[in-house]
Amino acid sequence: MKLTKMEIMRVGTHTAMDGREISFSQADLNDLSAQYDPKLFESPIVIGHPNLTAPAYGWVKQTSVEDGILYAHVGQVDAAFAEAVNAGRYKKRSASIFLPETPGNPKPGHHYLRHVGFLGAVPPAVKGLADVNFAQSDGGDNAFADFAFDESDSANPSTQEKTMTEAEQKAAIEAAAAKLAADEMAKKEADFAAREAAIAEREDKVKAAENEKAKAEAEKQKKEATDFADSLVKAGKVLPAHKAGLVEVMVQLGNAPVSFSDGNQTVSKSSIDVLKDVLNAKPVDFSEKSGEPGEKDKDAVDFADGASIAKAATAYQAEQAKAGVEISMTDAVNHIMKGAQK
Repeated sequence: MKLTKMEIMRVGTHTAMDGREISFSQADLNDLSAQYDPKLFESPIVIGHPNLTAPAYGWVKQTSVEDGILYAHVGQVDAAFAEAVNAGRYKKRSASIFLPETPGNPKPGHHYLRHVGFLGAVPPAVKGLADVNFAQSDGGDNAFADFAFDESDSANPSTQEKTMTEAEQKAAIEAAAAKLAADEMAKKEADFAAREAAIAEREDKVKAAENEKAKAEAEKQKKEATDFADSLVKAGKVLPAHKAGLVEVMVQLGNAPVSFSDGNQTVSKSSIDVLKDVLNAKPVDFSEKSGEPGEKDKDAVDFADGASIAKAATAYQAEQAKAGVEISMTDAVNHIMKGAQK
């Protein structure tokens, strides 16, 4: 984080806002700087000299002393407040300091910086401190304005710009507080939108993975059905002309479960396994398919012939549709296959 140092106190005797005259020696300033610990109590940048519940527009990160001047090194400055300072609305500033005996002093027995107040129409207790200009940050990871130090002598009244009235100060404070609230809301909305986008991206990835898995499973089933049909053709159990129809029936059946009675027990298998059992168990007698009159009823189902099964299942499905009953091809094939168990 980039910090900018600014003068907040000089060696000498100064009149506090309550009229007390308080002297600060070089040793006092050295002690004040040495005792400052932002982890114990981080001094805020404020407007005027408010109570500790007022909004902070920046923070003193560290202090130093050079040539009888106490410097505050400040960071995390609100952009709207920096703009107001740059416009000359807060030409002066004054340090609020815990005295060694002050109740609530983070370092009892020592001076400690309470806050740095930027002033409008109210003159500071310490005269002759150089003006501060808040320069806009050039981007990067720092979301706040950087400090730029102006060496001009603000002790000369002729060089001062018009200071703010009390009403203008109040309006500026309210505007800065509204800006802080708006920035916080915008950040929350941006964070929410980012979380929603991340969730949508994860859902898209899951859906794409599921689609790929389903596609791969379908291709696997098609290959297994084709390999099985090829083995039946090679074994002489299915005619080559019936291969395509058999593969389609097997793909349509998939792994839908089927339960049927086999003697005294109930057997549960997938539809495709039932069809494989039937086709593997009964070899094809090609002479029966010669088409000679009287050899076989043309409407009878040949359970060794995938095309015959598919044809009978299609006819049964159409028959049920005429009766007002809609059934799937799987259910139709299962109905036809029950005849193979008799």
